[in-house]
Amino acid sequence: MITGIPNSRSLEKDINDFFSANRSAKKMQFIFIDLKDFRKVNSRFGFNKTNDLLRAIAQTIYKRMRRNEDMYKYSIGDKIQSENFYRVYPGGDEFVFIIEGDQADALGFTNRLVYQFQELSKKTVQILGEHVYLSFHCAVVELDPRDSFTDIFRKAEDCYRIAKEGGEAFTICWHPNTIEFLLSKDPKKKAEYDRTRSIFEVMTIIDKDYG
Repeated sequence: MITGIPNSRSLEKDINDFFSANRSAKKMQFIFIDLKDFRKVNSRFGFNKTNDLLRAIAQTIYKRMRRNEDMYKYSIGDKIQSENFYRVYPGGDEFVFIIEGDQADALGFTNRLVYQFQELSKKTVQILGEHVYLSFHCAVVELDPRDSFTDIFRKAEDCYRIAKEGGEAFTICWHPNTIEFLLSKDPKKKAEYDRTRSIFEVMTIIDKDYG
């Protein structure tokens, strides 16, 4: 209702449809982002203004999505079988993205999100009445046909907990099972990785394995 984009029920249905259609030959990435300190923004500016901000964030990103990318709003009130995920980290606001491609494609997507959030930060004066720096924690998990919807979120939770340990800027974490230790020699993929290293605080063990 607030954001005008598909919700968590649509997310679960689309994931189940993807697996049931036997499209597992294609790599798909699950990207979860949580806006940092959004509870403080709610407390300071009130729900009406922050709802306007959420709508602006969602619509700005949604309108720029590519054909092989999907976006969903995942609210704290939505229930999944994971026991702790949204109880441990209340007060933020969450979005999920499903994109077709490998890890390098996921990195390219998250890099684009950062630039969009930097643009959106400049517009907060118009929406809230003063400037607010917008950033997010990010978890990336490759979809596995053997996983249930709950399994996927549990893996995302593993990464999210690590990403939350980062600093004030943008933080990102990959699930250990999907880290590509030897990146492709494709210079575009390496460029996306290097770009991610420059704009995110990367909360992962990949450093020692990256040559």
